[in-house]
Amino acid sequence: MIRYLEHKEIDKTKWDTCVENSAQLLPYGFSWFLDIVAEKKWNGLVLNDYEGVMPLPFKKKIGFSFIYQPFFTQQLGVFGKANAEKFIAAIPPKFKHIHTNLNWKNSMVINSPRLKEQTNLVLELDEDFEKIRKNFSENCTRNIKKTEKHFLTLNNCSSKDLISIFKSTRGKEIAHLKKENYAVLQKLIAEFERRKMARVQGVFSKQNELLGGAVIVKYKSRNIFFFSALSEEGKKQGGIFFFLLNLIKELSAKNNLLDFEGSNNAQLARFYRGFGATEQNYTSYTNNRLPLLLKQLKK
Repeated sequence: MIRYLEHKEIDKTKWDTCVENSAQLLPYGFSWFLDIVAEKKWNGLVLNDYEGVMPLPFKKKIGFSFIYQPFFTQQLGVFGKANAEKFIAAIPPKFKHIHTNLNWKNSMVINSPRLKEQTNLVLELDEDFEKIRKNFSENCTRNIKKTEKHFLTLNNCSSKDLISIFKSTRGKEIAHLKKENYAVLQKLIAEFERRKMARVQGVFSKQNELLGGAVIVKYKSRNIFFFSALSEEGKKQGGIFFFLLNLIKELSAKNNLLDFEGSNNAQLARFYRGFGATEQNYTSYTNNRLPLLLKQLKK
């Protein structure tokens, strides 16, 4: 039986054990992760004695409850024993608008306009580096070669510095990312670091200037390219090519998976495919149950 539980009713130890033992190999479903990104405003669906769980982050607007996908949370859906269709059917009717990303293990046999495939690219790293490198595109190989003349180096850096670089570059183009969202991101990275699940590395110029870098979250064999930033000078010097080349080299031949965490953006997807990445897609589910007038406004 699938039960709907409010946040205070959830046994987080059992919940996290279910996520830990699931085949999804994703950190997004852990209670501590959800407490940060949804600011403890999430409930859940639970199968029997936590054989399967589905997080339901929610917000309230104009008197209605909405299920939404929090920032920095690529995939949710059902973790553990999964029949995604039954879990979705068990979402209480009080939630008048639902938008949630399922995960790559949640297969949906129904064909519905409420479902939309989302692109995620991953790179299997069980082979040795030279074999993996042969699958790099010509453009990728050429850009990697260009970085050699800049004598770039990798070293640990502060996530605050990376977020600052991001705000001054790509962040300017993302109007919906507010101050409070960056605070959540900082808190989340700090928690990953506290749990020894993340490393924050920067790309430095010959003059030891921080050009950018990334936060890599490691969960079991999955290494998630969780957050990255690059200054304008970093772009000119090919900083991201240098970073990923060294990351792939380090992780190769160790049964690792590099998860690029995207992307539906065609340009980004082409960039990731340049390293030989392949699709491991997931599905989003949207259901607008609002009254007719509000339903039109929500569109």
